[in-house]
Amino acid sequence: MRDSTATDLHAVKPTLQDGSLRPVLISALRIFEEHGLPVIPCNGSKQPILKDWTNANPRNDGDVKMLFASGAAELVGVRTGAVSGIFAVDVDPEGGNWFAENIARLECKRIHTTRRECGRHLLYKIPPGWRVKNSVGKLAPGVDTRGEGGQLIWWPEHGGRVVEDDVPGLPPQWLLDELVRFWIAERVDTERVNGHTHSTRQEEGSGNRNNTLTKMAGSMHRLGFCTAAISDALHQENSQRFEPPLPGREVDAIIAQADKWERGSTSAPTPCAAIDWDKLVGDPPPRTWWIKDWLGPSPTLTSGAGGTGKTRLWQAVGTALATGQRYLEASVSPLRVLMWLSEDTEDEVWRTQAPINAHFGLTMEDLKDRLHIVPRQGQDNALLDLTHGKPTFTPLLNELRQQINDRKIDVLVLDNLGQFFGGNENDRHQATFFVNGIAGLVRDRPFAPVLLGHVARSPGSEFSGSAAWENAVRMRWYVGPTLPDQKLDDGEPVDSNVIYLARRKANYAAKDWRRLRFCNGLLIPDEPEGLRLDQAARNDTAERILLDAMPRLLAAGIQPTDGRTSNDYLPAQTVAKGYAPRHSKKDLAAAMHRLMGNGRLRREVVGKYANRSPRYGLVLS
Repeated sequence: MRDSTATDLHAVKPTLQDGSLRPVLISALRIFEEHGLPVIPCNGSKQPILKDWTNANPRNDGDVKMLFASGAAELVGVRTGAVSGIFAVDVDPEGGNWFAENIARLECKRIHTTRRECGRHLLYKIPPGWRVKNSVGKLAPGVDTRGEGGQLIWWPEHGGRVVEDDVPGLPPQWLLDELVRFWIAERVDTERVNGHTHSTRQEEGSGNRNNTLTKMAGSMHRLGFCTAAISDALHQENSQRFEPPLPGREVDAIIAQADKWERGSTSAPTPCAAIDWDKLVGDPPPRTWWIKDWLGPSPTLTSGAGGTGKTRLWQAVGTALATGQRYLEASVSPLRVLMWLSEDTEDEVWRTQAPINAHFGLTMEDLKDRLHIVPRQGQDNALLDLTHGKPTFTPLLNELRQQINDRKIDVLVLDNLGQFFGGNENDRHQATFFVNGIAGLVRDRPFAPVLLGHVARSPGSEFSGSAAWENAVRMRWYVGPTLPDQKLDDGEPVDSNVIYLARRKANYAAKDWRRLRFCNGLLIPDEPEGLRLDQAARNDTAERILLDAMPRLLAAGIQPTDGRTSNDYLPAQTVAKGYAPRHSKKDLAAAMHRLMGNGRLRREVVGKYANRSPRYGLVLS
């Protein structure tokens, strides 16, 4: 694949200050030199760092150096499909059984281990006249393919082993048949037009044919037709309606899949053993909290109207969890957090993160390998959809599962439910099915999935859809401009810079709330006051705030007074300095008069004006 302008490996200009090449660049050059494969720079999450990476096709060492010039690459990827002539079968730990059952007949000449335990990349040469697509879980759960428009990490350069060390060979016929059966591989014919060679897909339009026959099979199932009758009808429809028709084995696959959807899987559920009481000795282990009384390893729902700040709030919470900072309450040792944000772009995430970092004194480097945020604006984000009226998880769930387990994620944030849940939110079974499926993505360690959703339009609504959403989670947060049960006085304004976070459901803790103020791009929580929302509690708190504010104002050179028209009016100065984020000047004025009434504050002569008349001010008793 190299052209005549290729440079010698040792002649490439050093890229580090000590005169040596970056290790990742050395790896890229070695892969390009030894295997002639188109390499691309990838980050630690296995994602290409170039926006136009699908057009990257280095022809010489200089091209490789330019691709890796930024120094941001951590891993070397290799493009798959026609550009390289290879495709890969990617076996994750979940596909271990499939691999073990078929290893004797896979006939693979080039196998790499990955960084995942028991993970394998099986590399094959694409047969002449064929096209292989990317797929997720179609061959078997945990068995994906990387083909046209795809890429894979060349793991032997990053700690992986080469199990079979030969150039990739053609796939065995049975595997090629499987790829065809699941519409992963298809023939590509070439023809001459006006003296030029063009490629035309023999299976052009197969998606429309598949969809039509699938809908037909589902409809006949619901009308009570037997499988034999459905088979006859679909084969006849296929041969008479479509030109060219689908291969017979693909029609049979549609019939079998529709039958499975309608009748349910016949596989036996995993048995759950009863508790062995003899093993439970001594005291039970303490409950795990990652934010005391607010977040533990269990499903959590956060709801609120659009634009109330749910995403901004959770980006701050996620940052605190990932770096061990205090926010709302003291956090634990750093966790690993993954956020899928369906409504945000990379730039928007950046704009939100900058003030969060400034508040906590962090740099972007501090977030590396701890806080993973995936902006998915404009993508198909459905993790669950309806197939013939039944809730079915989509292949995107496998991608999410892989990210979670590759990065050992502790806390997952999905924003928002409207995009990730494609079912009927008012259906109790579908809501429970979705929450349980997301919670089950991790089974071998504590894990907290957090779902962000909107409220219904009805006044007083705290979340949207069936009550099953609340029943299926262990914690529910509500975000709004006021507390859910708070009644405003007539004419009392709502502060647009303030939101309230209320813990409305907590299976293992009491209800609570926090007040947060938007300041310099960040929602900053007040120190907690607990649950004392009655008027007596508010009065006590307002009086304490004024008593605490007095010496702080005096130290700032301000002599507080009870004169309402004065610039040094105590309630006004207390609010202006930010000492009373939860109280209005009206509340504080009433508190000031109570304190003067009980003698804890008094008016005294504190000096003289220029005309020698006495100057009065407030002092502490």
